[in-house]
Amino acid sequence: MGCTAKITVGRASGTGFFVAPGQLLTCAHVVASAAANGATIQVELPTGTYQAEVRALVPSVEGRAVPDPYPYPDIAWLEVEHTEHPCVAIDREEPRIDTQPDALWGYGFTQNYTKGGARGTPITYECEGLTVGADAVDRRWQIKGGQTTGGMSGAPLLNKRTGKVFGYISRTRGATTDLGAWALPLAEVLDGAPALQPLLFANEQYHSGNDGWARAEKKVTTALQTIVIVAWAADESSAAEPHLDSAVKIVEADWAPSVRIHKIEYRTDSTLGQSSKNDVERLVNTARIIIVIADDLSQSAACYELTEAALRAGIDVNILSSRDPSIDGLMALMALEQDHGFAAIQRRYVAEDLIANISSVVNRYLVRVERREQANILGVRDSYGSERSAS
Repeated sequence: MGCTAKITVGRASGTGFFVAPGQLLTCAHVVASAAANGATIQVELPTGTYQAEVRALVPSVEGRAVPDPYPYPDIAWLEVEHTEHPCVAIDREEPRIDTQPDALWGYGFTQNYTKGGARGTPITYECEGLTVGADAVDRRWQIKGGQTTGGMSGAPLLNKRTGKVFGYISRTRGATTDLGAWALPLAEVLDGAPALQPLLFANEQYHSGNDGWARAEKKVTTALQTIVIVAWAADESSAAEPHLDSAVKIVEADWAPSVRIHKIEYRTDSTLGQSSKNDVERLVNTARIIIVIADDLSQSAACYELTEAALRAGIDVNILSSRDPSIDGLMALMALEQDHGFAAIQRRYVAEDLIANISSVVNRYLVRVERREQANILGVRDSYGSERSAS
């Protein structure tokens, strides 16, 4: 968020982001009219408001009315006399659009909350694919899932998988719906515009001597790999409790820093109040694996609802039981699997084996992720090899 700024031209506004000290990028259509008539462009930051100078508009529309939509790549380079701020890391990798499309996070300045006062607004999106113009140069990414209203033009888009900014929002697909937006690929645009290429070098220089972004990326990555362990039913889990605590410490130490474990305990007769439901949703939103330690799903409404929330979100669920479940427990599990089309994995355990069981679940998940990454890399190599052979 510290990399972004509100750009104001008269009563209109947009979003900009820093790529080097004192150097911002935004959409050209946000500032083109001001550049043409000499109007003031203001850059609003937590530290104050600064006047910006337009270093470049690509493409330039000097002497013409500002077109709508603005031609590709719709980008402007602004400069301010302020350098005490972080800068984004530029992603040279294209988003994935396979069976698990990359999730994107945008941050811009809108009036969604209150008219007349723009405030920072986070928005999440998902990549759908590329739209390519007739000249094969105008390449825009179509993204869905976020309501993109006025003020988001120029907002940077972070790829959650890579931890870097791959593009910027140029146009909404519907300001009153959550259809999403069209975005432009940042590195590709900078590579193709000679007037902007100095910014690539300046961005690389900045990050070669500043590890702030890398440290922030590491924190985000760690949070996205959280494992939630739920020890429910105090009377059932009491014998396993000392072993569970040891398992948590050992597994976290073995997989540090990429794994964090959050342990919760519910009673057998527990039900979820609204505050607990909010906590469950928050945990589910950050979890990659949920391990439920329980002998009978039918005995705890709280654990049943947690398992259901995880299945609804498509998260790996592993249920560890010390004995065979009752008929009611089996029926509860079958109902969840039937409703959500996602098979929870159920295994038997003894208290002394909890460390091995939990380590096994974590290991299987991380190996699967590693294999998927390797398959993607091999796929890229194969496609390059095919291209070389064809030429």
